[in-house]
Amino acid sequence: MSRTKTYRPSETLASRHSQQIQPNVPGTSNPNAPNSNPRKKTSKLNPTEAQLARLLTLPPFSSESVIFILWYTLTTNLPSPVVASLHNNLFASSISSLHTESATEWTISDVRLHAIRVIFGGQIGIALLEVPKTPARCPCYFGIDCKENGVKKRREKGEQERADMILARRTWDVEGDADLVKCPIRRMTSQPHPTPSAPSSGSAPPLKCFTNCQLCISGELVPQDLYFSPETGTITPNYYYRSEGVERIDLGGRVVAPGFLELQINGAEGVHFTGLRRGARGDEVGGGEERDAESLRKVAEWEVRCGVTGWWATVPTVERGRWVEILEVLKPQSFPNGATLLGAHAEGPYLHPTKAGAHNASHFTTYESTTPEQLYSAHHLSSTLKLLTLAPELPSTPSLLSHLTTTYPHLRLSLGHSSSTYSTGLSALSAGASALTHVFNAMPLLHHRTPGLAGLISSPKAPYYSLIPDLIHVHPSLLTLALRASPSRCILITDALELAGLPDGVYPGHAQIPHQQRKQGNKVTIEDTETLVGSCISLDQCVRNMVAETGCGLAEAVRCVTENVAGLMGEGKRGVLEAGRRADFVVLDAEGGVRETWVQGERVWMADG
Repeated sequence: MSRTKTYRPSETLASRHSQQIQPNVPGTSNPNAPNSNPRKKTSKLNPTEAQLARLLTLPPFSSESVIFILWYTLTTNLPSPVVASLHNNLFASSISSLHTESATEWTISDVRLHAIRVIFGGQIGIALLEVPKTPARCPCYFGIDCKENGVKKRREKGEQERADMILARRTWDVEGDADLVKCPIRRMTSQPHPTPSAPSSGSAPPLKCFTNCQLCISGELVPQDLYFSPETGTITPNYYYRSEGVERIDLGGRVVAPGFLELQINGAEGVHFTGLRRGARGDEVGGGEERDAESLRKVAEWEVRCGVTGWWATVPTVERGRWVEILEVLKPQSFPNGATLLGAHAEGPYLHPTKAGAHNASHFTTYESTTPEQLYSAHHLSSTLKLLTLAPELPSTPSLLSHLTTTYPHLRLSLGHSSSTYSTGLSALSAGASALTHVFNAMPLLHHRTPGLAGLISSPKAPYYSLIPDLIHVHPSLLTLALRASPSRCILITDALELAGLPDGVYPGHAQIPHQQRKQGNKVTIEDTETLVGSCISLDQCVRNMVAETGCGLAEAVRCVTENVAGLMGEGKRGVLEAGRRADFVVLDAEGGVRETWVQGERVWMADG
């Protein structure tokens, strides 16, 4: 690594010019304000200093904003590990303090780069990237093949600002020859972290901070601390400058991911959702409300053991009169030590009889015969129901799509259990559908001349698509194909039955499957046949299977059960590690095993040992 001049943090460009460049305070005169020709005052500064000086003349940003600005400097004399802390009175006074802390530093060939994070009142971060006059740039970022994953990341024309923001938010650690670099190399700090401080007696609320950990962000592992508030149950900006009121939790290099989101599950722990308000074999029973509440609690507590913090209950096709009864039980609700039920997924009955799978085709219908309001009720369409799977080739489906997208715009529509062609599926996407349900299963085979619905995963405007990676429903080679087709659209699901979480053996059927069922590992078949009923895999095992079978990184697989699910469902409070979202986390070991699950800033489950 090249040697650079070092000097005290108080000599950084920010503090050296804090006296020269006075901030623009509302109601005061400032000769360096934007309308006062700031170039004249900063003409002797180098480009980077001029840009920082210009930034200090801007009015305060909103308390919600967190922005990252990238600078290319022509000098190499900045101190490497620097974090500048600007308190809330930044715009009424000069910089109040500077703190040294581990920051990103790396070298590629003759390039010396530093990241400096500046926090305005704990709300605004600025990353500073330093390069020499003739920079040699990161091969991954500028479109050269990455040596680690072989993926070519291209910068699209007209997206300069977006690309800069992505780079500024990303933590890289690269040392050595650029030709040999594996990018990004994960590095954990070896320095001990501060002892947890007691909450301050001031007005600042107490916080918790995961430290010595790696965060799953956009399919990458980023070594970074994560701050959150147990009081509000949300992620906060990174208050690096706070020395009090922060409980630091050293995770010993483990991985922190957003809480997993389970998009399609039919039941678990002996509970099948078609049996709500009825017995396991479909017989009417008493004590419905208490029994149903206990059933959902069992599933919710099983989910957190799998790293899941939010889930949608799937209801496969049932007789017409049962939909409203079941949906009434599945309204969104939380559980003290379990994952949050976010609503329901109706998988039917607008499906094609030739692709019924384990569904009872005698209950299938069309929009001409039965409206959604008659099946589910307008109330549940507006509240409980969040996702609906339908077959696009049915004669009345175009009218159904038009009706649903117009009347219930929040409702996500997915294509599945269908014999549709590629072109019919493409038309349905244009009409408002946005996803495919368990791609490759219950749809035409992927053929090189007639790709069917499965071919849509690589279309120019690919929909979201779910995948069952239990190694039973889909061959490992197609798991790889599906993930690589559109990594930001791929979603992992379990499609688990009520036998998930139970020992192997023979079990009775339920309202959907009237036959005896045999469970062998994650595979469930009708007794004395090879007819596949469903899966019993857990969502954390789905993640580990993807890593093992496709060669993807852990963070790439995690993205398929967090960010991508949130993207499909329009879930703005979960699924991403960013300030303002819920503090729902899962702590993973290096192999993807679940060690801890947190809901709204509180730990609700922890693995033994």
